[in-house]
Amino acid sequence: SQLPKVTDGDKAYYLACLPDEIVNQSYTAPDFYQYMHFSYVLSGETMNGEYYYCPHFARSVFTYDETLDLAAIAQGLGVSVRTPRHLYMLSLYEDYYHNSHDYTFCQELALDYGLYTGYGLFADGFVQEPVGSFYLPFTGTYDGGCHTVRNVVFDTREGSRRLYAGLFGYSAGAIKNVVYILDADRNFAVSMGNSADNLYVGGLAGGNSGTIENCAVAGLNLMGQAFGSTIYVGGLTGQNQGLIRGSAAESASLSADNSSYGTAYVGGLVGENTDGGMISTCYATGRITAEVDSTSQARVCGFAGYNRGNIEDSYGAVDLRSSGLNVE
Repeated sequence: SQLPKVTDGDKAYYLACLPDEIVNQSYTAPDFYQYMHFSYVLSGETMNGEYYYCPHFARSVFTYDETLDLAAIAQGLGVSVRTPRHLYMLSLYEDYYHNSHDYTFCQELALDYGLYTGYGLFADGFVQEPVGSFYLPFTGTYDGGCHTVRNVVFDTREGSRRLYAGLFGYSAGAIKNVVYILDADRNFAVSMGNSADNLYVGGLAGGNSGTIENCAVAGLNLMGQAFGSTIYVGGLTGQNQGLIRGSAAESASLSADNSSYGTAYVGGLVGENTDGGMISTCYATGRITAEVDSTSQARVCGFAGYNRGNIEDSYGAVDLRSSGLNVE
């Protein structure tokens, strides 16, 4: 087949797209880069090349050199995020989001999942797992560059205990300049069955023990469901044990459905702000509701569902509604 050709002076470059089997492979390298040997026959001439690359991210290719120290190169590596595929791949593989290298992921463009059709990734809808979990948290830096992320929702990780659900599941790193915009008319639910474990749900992050700065979530229409367990729901984060600064949540509808001796805490910005949690110069707006049966209880609050930490220079302007007797 004819390859696209690009010329630069007396040099010619041919563009060969990698097949889906390579781009969507499940193998990840501990030091980010993988070895690739490239061979292509064109007009009877064979072209070869050897490279280090990462199939899951853009701008991650350089010429092979056996003397290179990949571990040293990977340390603090800046990784370009330019399409929904890149953020989706980050959510799938712990070698990227939980490692000793502390990668910095730099979002360089707006990510609209509804417009993405590449590599057959979203045949079942625009849903992805949260980035990180309580036992394998996100430990790097994600800089959204104030570009938007649109038309994708999150679910819980299969088989997880002590569930944290959000665009990021649990972050012990740094999340900054992220603008997560959802369809206010699209309701989705995150649920947890009868369990002694807790469920923490937030638009941006289920849990944070690192730093969240200059981030916003808008259009969130979310219901957290718990049966016989405790659930914390927040417009931005479910639980905060770290620092949240200069951030906002504007929720179309934030609700908890609690039954069978369950307990729910719902806040416009955070579900729970713990002893070590610090929140500064943030705000929350929208509507919060809670539905409980006669065996359950709920607390609905404009800003923090349950607070034991510090909150300063912040406010909530939220419409609070509830049904049931045991609601504060």
